[in-house]
Amino acid sequence: MKFLSILIGFFTLALWYRPRSAAGAILLWTPKLISGAFAPIQAVIGAIIALYGLARRDWLLAGTGAAEAALNAAHVQQVTRDRSSQFDEVFAPGWRDAVPPQLEEHFLPGPWQPLFLPPEDVIWQRDLIVGEKYAGGPLLADLWQPKPGQWRSGLAILYTHGGAWRYGNKDMMTRPQFRHFARQGHVILDIDYSISEDTPIEEMVRETKQALLWLKQHAGNYGVDPDKIVLMGGSAGGHLALLTAYTPGHRAFQPHNISDDERVHGVIAYYPPVDFNALYQNNVRQVHMDNENPLLTPFAWFMFLLLKALGFADDMSQLSADNNFLTRLLGGPPDRVPDRYRLLSPINHVSPASPPTLILIGQDDFFRFYPGAKALHFKLRSVGVPSALIDFPHTDHAFDLILPEISPVAQAAIYHIERFLAGLLS
Repeated sequence: MKFLSILIGFFTLALWYRPRSAAGAILLWTPKLISGAFAPIQAVIGAIIALYGLARRDWLLAGTGAAEAALNAAHVQQVTRDRSSQFDEVFAPGWRDAVPPQLEEHFLPGPWQPLFLPPEDVIWQRDLIVGEKYAGGPLLADLWQPKPGQWRSGLAILYTHGGAWRYGNKDMMTRPQFRHFARQGHVILDIDYSISEDTPIEEMVRETKQALLWLKQHAGNYGVDPDKIVLMGGSAGGHLALLTAYTPGHRAFQPHNISDDERVHGVIAYYPPVDFNALYQNNVRQVHMDNENPLLTPFAWFMFLLLKALGFADDMSQLSADNNFLTRLLGGPPDRVPDRYRLLSPINHVSPASPPTLILIGQDDFFRFYPGAKALHFKLRSVGVPSALIDFPHTDHAFDLILPEISPVAQAAIYHIERFLAGLLS
């Protein structure tokens, strides 16, 4: 029982602790994700440990278990707080009254339930050709939709996966939420955009816009209103969703030999990078300073080995201020290629014509995207664009992908997304 208490204690501390160094944040990323998903179970185990300690008159064990139970329960309470009142400002105070009853009956009853089992009775079509890739070959996508006879909302979601613009693919741990949204009556197009190191970000946006225009052209086949398409993505995919949503008609991102209305009805971004210049100044330089601090050398080496395993670095020089993943992605540091940093940052394309935006992010995001997400939210509001920011305490990057069947924070995200989509419909 003592070993179990130590184990639960470690994950509980990982959940609540926010490291100051970049290396420490990366070190705790996985434990924090696991702990966030299992927090309800950890709370129950902590309570059992406390009762066992009381029965054995082991006051230290009892106190430790009680603290573990309380901290995990507090986390669940904090991340599952209903913040949908923000949508009263995004839409109008009476937006709930206009939600179609066929949609509302499939809403989650609350931000969290002990077991969330998405329905299976939807259609999943794989590998539709929706365009052409930058290097040649078909641009593929999976399409999720309600079964024949089921109610359709007329709204569609175009999803771009995460993976730092270099990794990942469609169908990347997103099936539970896609099944849920499809059963609600929505159509989801999950695209497999180019992710090779030879593909510039501009081309990824062009491919996203190709898929968007394909969906508009084929909307009638799937019961979709072409004026009610919403972009959604996570991390790098969230960046692409925002950049696509905020740049209709922009020459730098126009699909080749295709011209049509690129406007969308809304955009949803999980933990997106939004300002590359700020990201470089605040993140890359901090990592570089951490590497030069002898006290943090062991953490720096651990971070290098982890990044090398993930494919983000080949040698230690690629953790320097001038040679790192971001400079290789954009062609150099911001003082050498300032135009690309400006062009590829969604925050620089915000205008009064930008679509309603929902941003979901953890306050402990180890990439430190949280300040940028807040800055984007406030800039959108400053120009009159409806925007909602749902930020989750003690929550790290990629929280939506880890066991949404039990995870309080993953379910809370779905809860707020489904209501944002309902507001867009109403």
